[in-house]
Amino acid sequence: MDGENIIDIFLEPSAMKPFLLGFCAGALAAWFLARAYYQIHVQYRKQQMDRLQQDVDRIEKSSKLIAEMLYRFVEDQDKRGK
Repeated sequence: MDGENIIDIFLEPSAMKPFLLGFCAGALAAWFLARAYYQIHVQYRKQQMDRLQQDVDRIEKSSKLIAEMLYRFVEDQDKRGK
């Protein structure tokens, strides 16, 4: 194997050829599975972040409404007290 091209390894008959082909196929399959898992993981995290942002928006909206209601209540109490 001194100075041989990688393609020459696959062209000449050898007992290692099935092993090499299996190894390459396995490595390629593992890469595809890892990539798919990563994409699913990223999509799941994105959905979680979107849900959390919706919760934050809802809490902010309800907090503003509560603050406005309290402000009006205090104003009404001040008007009645005068």
